[in-house]
Amino acid sequence: DREFLNWNYDKLEQQISRVIANAIGIETKPFYSLKMEEIEGYVICRVDVEWSEHSPTWVRFSGETKFYIRNGNATLALNDQEAYEYIRNKWP
Repeated sequence: DREFLNWNYDKLEQQISRVIANAIGIETKPFYSLKMEEIEGYVICRVDVEWSEHSPTWVRFSGETKFYIRNGNATLALNDQEAYEYIRNKWP
């Protein structure tokens, strides 16, 4: 990714931000932050995410919108009925 963007970390961070915003919406920006960090000679992009207890977040990829939940250490995509029930119970 760095080579593709001419080793420009600012452009890389912008690209990652754009992908996230396209996937979950720009309105979710208050709940996450990006930071480029060097660890053991490698530069990584750290994404810190805050939990939002106020509303669900839908994810858009390849023209599809899905609702995901964490189940232990796994991420599950819910179908429409499951998402409706989950949201109805979690955010009455």
